[in-house]
Amino acid sequence: MVATGIALIGMPAVGKSTIARHLAKALRYKVIDIDEVMEKKHGMRIQDVLGKIGPKKFILEEERNVLNIKDFHNVLIAPGGSIIYSPKAMAHLRKNTTVVLLTDSYMKIKKRLYGRENRAIIGIERGLRRLYIERMKLYKKYAQLTVKVPHVLDTRSIRKNILEPVLKTL
Repeated sequence: MVATGIALIGMPAVGKSTIARHLAKALRYKVIDIDEVMEKKHGMRIQDVLGKIGPKKFILEEERNVLNIKDFHNVLIAPGGSIIYSPKAMAHLRKNTTVVLLTDSYMKIKKRLYGRENRAIIGIERGLRRLYIERMKLYKKYAQLTVKVPHVLDTRSIRKNILEPVLKTL
C-alpha cells in the first residue's frame, strides 16, 4: 500500500484512537497511540500520568515520544490532543506524515465529554469552549487535511468520510 505515515490530530473525544484503529486496519498500518505509550511506560491511566507529572512535563513527554518515532513507513500516529502545544513535535509530524485534523462541533465534543470529567485534558480549567477555540486555531495551523468526523463511527462511514479523503492526499 502507501509508504507514508499519517497523524491524526483533534480535540479530546473527537475519536482519534477509534478512527486510528479503523484506518490502520483498512490500510494495514501499525498504530502508535501516544497516550497508550505513556500509560504503558508509567503503568497507569493517562489522566493519572497527567496528575502525577503535571501539564508542562506531560507535554514534554508527549513531544519526546513523537520525536522518538523514526520509521514512518505504514504508520498511523494518534497523539493526544495537547500535542499541538509542542511546535517541535508538530514539525516532526508534518515533515514525516500527512497530518489529518479530525473535527466535530463544539456541542458534540461537549456531549461526548459529559460525565468524563476525570479525562486528561490540559487547559480544561479555562473552560471547554475557550479550550476548543484556542486549540482549533492551532490544529488548523498544522493540519494538511481537515476531515469532519461522521455522526456514527462505524467502519463504513469511517472509510467513506475519512479514509477516501486521506488516500487522495497520499
